[in-house]
Amino acid sequence: MLKTYEVIIQNGEVRWLDEKPQVISARALVTILEDHNTPPIDSKNTPRRHFPVASLAGKMKILGDIVSPIVEEEEWECLK
Repeated sequence: MLKTYEVIIQNGEVRWLDEKPQVISARALVTILEDHNTPPIDSKNTPRRHFPVASLAGKMKILGDIVSPIVEEEEWECLK
């Protein structure tokens, strides 16, 4: 089974951005991304901020938020 992990390689050292695999020995395929602008890293080796994909700009519509629902409570099927 293949599983993908996000890392940053600096000066030959690997810094894990997500969970670190719990393996003693494994074979790995490494893909180097063309974009050399890596996100800023904090003291816990996690990115400080993720940026939206530029190709999605202007193609989405926000219908609601986490504070207020899209539809009124009277319209909720589960409350009837």
